[in-house]
Amino acid sequence: MGVFAFKPIGRVDAFRFQKKVASKMLCTYGCEHIFSSYGNFAFQDEGFFINEETVAYHPRNPEDNPLCGIVADSLETYLAMQSAKDRPVPFFVEHGKLSNYIINSILLPGRSRMRESNKEATMRAEVNRREFLRISAQTAAITGLVGVAHSPLDAFASESPVKVGDAASITSLITDYVAKSPTNSIRNAENEKAWDEPLVGFSSGDDPIYQFYKEDIGSFYWTPIEIFKMAFPEITAKSEELSIISWVLPHTESIKNDLRKQTRTPSEKWIRARTYGGQFIDELSRYVADMLTKSGYPSVAPSVSKIYNQIPTNGGKYGMASQWSERHAAYASGLGTFGLCDGLITPKGKAVRFASVVARIKVPPTQRPYKDHHAYCLHYAKGICGMCINRCPGGAVSKSGHDKKACATQCMTTNQYAEKQLGLPKGAYGCGFCQTGVPCESRIPV
Repeated sequence: MGVFAFKPIGRVDAFRFQKKVASKMLCTYGCEHIFSSYGNFAFQDEGFFINEETVAYHPRNPEDNPLCGIVADSLETYLAMQSAKDRPVPFFVEHGKLSNYIINSILLPGRSRMRESNKEATMRAEVNRREFLRISAQTAAITGLVGVAHSPLDAFASESPVKVGDAASITSLITDYVAKSPTNSIRNAENEKAWDEPLVGFSSGDDPIYQFYKEDIGSFYWTPIEIFKMAFPEITAKSEELSIISWVLPHTESIKNDLRKQTRTPSEKWIRARTYGGQFIDELSRYVADMLTKSGYPSVAPSVSKIYNQIPTNGGKYGMASQWSERHAAYASGLGTFGLCDGLITPKGKAVRFASVVARIKVPPTQRPYKDHHAYCLHYAKGICGMCINRCPGGAVSKSGHDKKACATQCMTTNQYAEKQLGLPKGAYGCGFCQTGVPCESRIPV
């Protein structure tokens, strides 16, 4: 038996935190574990405060705290939704709906007292300590320092939760988030955006191309139905019931222009876009999957799922290869074709990144306006160009194609520069020379 509560601390600029750092700081300095037979909690202003004598406990390993995982999992998504609504805290807090939330959404056993406006509400029941810990951590997260949680809490981030169910609404969901989210940023002094307006395409889960990928790349490669069943083992689904939602995120002209001028060392803006823009891509992927799932369409973003192996498989026909390729999903979804350097050339060019979600929803697939997977590359289509060969400082591109090992080596040489010279987080790196200063940088050149 017991309860969990917290004491909120002062506001900070949470947008500048990395997920891991933010959650660790929140667990270490922003909350207390309170254990007693009964807990009296009063809600006032922007958080709970404890109005009974309590005993505080700070864990030795904050990351083992349930709050840490919850906050780390969804921090950027929640903050972005709140900022877009100009709300530092959830609307149900602003409007005194906390007690209704606990009564209707948590149904927690226990006894707690809250003020709702000038009224007090009291609930009594037996305490389920484990469930109380989990939900209290979520509640602490959203009403305290930075605020993030999974269902049912995310639904309160907007008074009118987004509903998606067709191509137009899904496309708007993605484009609006990219346009409005404050986390679409390279986090420099000017707080420049990482990504311009995206392109969105769709393909069907039963498209034969996905089975071809598996047979061609290797048995480790996921088909849409495989990743869906791993994510939702309790749901019976067929390939034809699934759609793959893929999107292209183009770099801004400012970021491309900075790298275009470089010949050996990537620009700071590009590395920042790779680092912080990459974090935003993961955030956006989770957001799209969450919104679809809440709208009744179970969804998974393969590249950020818990079962995705971040380390590519080394072997098979193509050497290093992953379980799910965002570029291949984009190709299947009518968004572009491959170039000499293996980058995907899209209507927005090749200086882009990709993401995708697999959902149990029927959306008409986007027509693929090509039959050759190299159709948009000048080298393959017309036997000319090859400018990406000269742009690569690591010698990873030749007329024979793309050397993945040499490419990886070149990328990793930028790691120390990013960390020591630019002061970026551990693991930051970048390259992108083959994507800029070439005819396919921002368009289809053929």
